[in-house]
Amino acid sequence: MPAILRRFSGDFQEMAEPYVEPRVHMKHRFSAKRFAKVISSLSDTQKSYVVKYGFANLLNIVDFKVPTPFLEWVMNHMVVGVAEFIHKDKSIKFSRNMVTQVLGIPSGQRAINLENDDPMVTAEIVQPYLDGNKSPISKAISLLNGNEDEVSFMRTFMLVAISTVICPSTQNNVNLRYLNILMDVSEIQHYDWASHVLQYIVSEVKKFQGTIDSHDGVAATSLYVGSCLPLLAIVYMDFLDLHHDYVSNYKIQYTVPRMCYVSTGDFKFVMNVDRDRSSRLKCEQYGVLPFRDLSTTPYYELPNEHPVEMNNGDQFSGRHTTDESRPPSSPNISFQVDPTVVPIVDKHYYLLRKEFDDELASFVHPMAAVISQRMCHIPNFNILYMCFHSQNSHQMMH
Repeated sequence: MPAILRRFSGDFQEMAEPYVEPRVHMKHRFSAKRFAKVISSLSDTQKSYVVKYGFANLLNIVDFKVPTPFLEWVMNHMVVGVAEFIHKDKSIKFSRNMVTQVLGIPSGQRAINLENDDPMVTAEIVQPYLDGNKSPISKAISLLNGNEDEVSFMRTFMLVAISTVICPSTQNNVNLRYLNILMDVSEIQHYDWASHVLQYIVSEVKKFQGTIDSHDGVAATSLYVGSCLPLLAIVYMDFLDLHHDYVSNYKIQYTVPRMCYVSTGDFKFVMNVDRDRSSRLKCEQYGVLPFRDLSTTPYYELPNEHPVEMNNGDQFSGRHTTDESRPPSSPNISFQVDPTVVPIVDKHYYLLRKEFDDELASFVHPMAAVISQRMCHIPNFNILYMCFHSQNSHQMMH
């Protein structure tokens, strides 16, 4: 089967001859560890700026890593033309909503165009980031130390966030083209970050697939791939139907934003239970588990959910939980919400909800056992219960 066809079939197993993956070693610059270290070094004042401009969830991104073989397998089954993962009869259509639920960053309607030069980006603005003719990420990180000027801090912080987790490039540098949209920090949250992130992921996966397909498979080579690639593996993992036999041994926390809750252990667990051990291929294969319905994933959007009007005229929409007990917003209620407090309220809502569920479970289970034991000593309990229930029903009817 030609390599280009396998991108659309999503199934290697139908090939007559065993497919040997070319010896291309994929590398990428995404580093939650590096970014988490930056966050830990920020002062309370600096963190308050991040919250003020709507990027509070970035402060809670955890240190995790997606194993490369698993990530490469997901990338190899992407159909880049439609931004869709396909493997046998299973598919995932990637969307803007998935990006926001994974990263937890605001996303407006203004397109990000890095080719438009902002006249405000002068040599004086650019110079602090340069080390010779390069702009290393380490230099930008050093500029954050002790910088409590709101504008310059947010500008530099976003460059670091973009270069490490949001849209990492193939270089160990910050992309100074982003300064064209970072000069007015009050407008940062109005840009369409979700579409930008997704488009960059797809373009980099296309480059990766092209290199794999064209490689002669003889000489090993390394290939740096840019973008927020772990997002693909996170979404794939969240679609897997992990039945009770697996859940009893390991529990994945599906709270959003996903990058604030995933762990390296999650991926190692999924790689183990989803590995295709019957594959004839020489590289690791996955995809044996079925998918669960979209409505049970963190990426389901309620059809009757209505956007909430913000104090700046924008709208906030999107579902932040898979918990069916959370009531949708009412179409008859109109109110304004400060966008900077939404992620904070959301976080504490989930923490309170989890604490309540845990406490309830610790109370109910022991009580159920006690009641069951007591009822065993009451003769003809079923008859007494039926009589009592019948009497109460009769009184209610009158």
